Amino acid sequence: MKRTLLSWACLATLLLAGGAQAQTVTVGDIVYDLDTDGRTATVSGYVGNEASVSIPATVEYEGMVCNVVCIGVDAFHFCTTLESVVIPQGVTLIRDNAFYGCRSLKNVELPEGMEAFYGSVFGNCTSLASIDLPESLTGMGYNTFDGCTSLRSITVPDGVTEIGSSTFYGCTALEEVALPERLASIGGDAFHDCTSLRAITLPAGLQMAGMWAFVNCPLADVHCLASVPPIAFSETFDAAAYATATLHVPAGTAGAYQEADGWKEFQNIADDAVSGISAVGASDGVLARYADGVVTAPDLADITVYGPDGARALHVSSATSLSLEGLPDGIYVISVTKGRQRQVLKVVR
Repeated sequence: MKRTLLSWACLATLLLAGGAQAQTVTVGDIVYDLDTDGRTATVSGYVGNEASVSIPATVEYEGMVCNVVCIGVDAFHFCTTLESVVIPQGVTLIRDNAFYGCRSLKNVELPEGMEAFYGSVFGNCTSLASIDLPESLTGMGYNTFDGCTSLRSITVPDGVTEIGSSTFYGCTALEEVALPERLASIGGDAFHDCTSLRAITLPAGLQMAGMWAFVNCPLADVHCLASVPPIAFSETFDAAAYATATLHVPAGTAGAYQEADGWKEFQNIADDAVSGISAVGASDGVLARYADGVVTAPDLADITVYGPDGARALHVSSATSLSLEGLPDGIYVISVTKGRQRQVLKVVR
């Protein structure tokens, strides 16, 4: 069963408060929501049936020029004739379901300066075989490429630190994935049912791999470059992977992996992975304690709380405490890092 989590808070581009003037206009086949005070525009719909669309960088309305900055919710969803789209420089956000169900979409040109995708942006774009993600990208929402059954390879930009829940769920043709060195967490179901994925390299800075992240992937080799085993679960990989795949880890760390949940289940562990400098190292002492719903640390540390699906629930940087108040009852994993030290706590709230 898919788990979905919105990883990025919505940034409204159509402002109604504070006296802002709003106007919806159609220019050509593209519908825009204009913020005439801010002189910006969000693409909110498409009424054409062309195979190729090039979105302009600006739109003019009654003599006023507005810069196009966002592709809005459902803007092109189920445009089944759309095969190619060019998104202009200046667009920084693509909102939920913007191209969902565009089953003929093969080519997407994204601008440098793009910052974030929201949920299901390219979900069920079944003809999309490849896409170049801009280096400026820092956020990928849940289900971004869910059901992209033609997608064969993907390179995730260096600025992305989290891969959301179900991001590549059901990408059955996906064979090659390049993950960034700064990647800290992989959400639940992220690569679930990627039935062509036979190898994966997990970066040295990875701290968390969620439940069902690699279920039903025919993995032969898993290369984990972290010198401290990332937080994982017995269901992060499936029984077939645990039985037949080889887990490659940095030299001298096989013993730690053989004792760590989510990794000790591998029957074949080889300490032959070539590792860079890990983002975290073994803790030399107690970095934090948990009591009465509060994590406390004697010194400033980064504290991250994960739910069982691998999604980040809370985070604070350079702090000495973090309260779990407001979170529902359940089992949580807490990662506390200070420099190259890390401590992992598993708590029941």
